[in-house]
Order: sequence, then structure tokens, then C-alpha cells
Amino acid sequence: MLYARNGQGKAYGVDNASDYYIGVLVDDGETPRIFLIENSNPSQAEYWSKTYEATEKWTELPIGLDRASLREKIGITTEVSA
Repeated sequence: MLYARNGQGKAYGVDNASDYYIGVLVDDGETPRIFLIENSNPSQAEYWSKTYEATEKWTELPIGLDRASLREKIGITTEVSA
């Protein structure tokens, strides 16, 4: 469930609502999943979905990071050690 509420616990009104919300699904032992959720009703305070239906209802955003590609783009040619 994604709560779309302001600091007073109420749904955002038409004047304050965003066009989209970002929701993060976190399950124990799993990589978090990020979803872009369109705000189709500014007075709606909660968005619900079963885990297996989330990708059908909302847009899933990848969180993978290709570090080799990033190093190549900015010109780093050696590995950075921790």
C-alpha cells in the first residue's frame, strides 16, 4: 500500500497533489522494487496492489546500476577499491 497523505494524515487536495508518486516495495531478503504510480484521483489517500499485480497497474523503475558503464562514460579506467 502507498499512502498519499499530507502531514495531517489527510489526502492531498487538488491544489497540492502530485502527478505521480514513487512507491518502494521492500520484502525481507529481496531487492527493493520501485514503482511510479500515476495520481489519477487527487483525493485518493491510499493506493493498493497485490505484489504480483503491481507491474500490471504501475510502472516499475529499475534500480540496477551498471557501474562499468558509468565508469566508461566519465572516463575512469581503473577499479576503485574500498
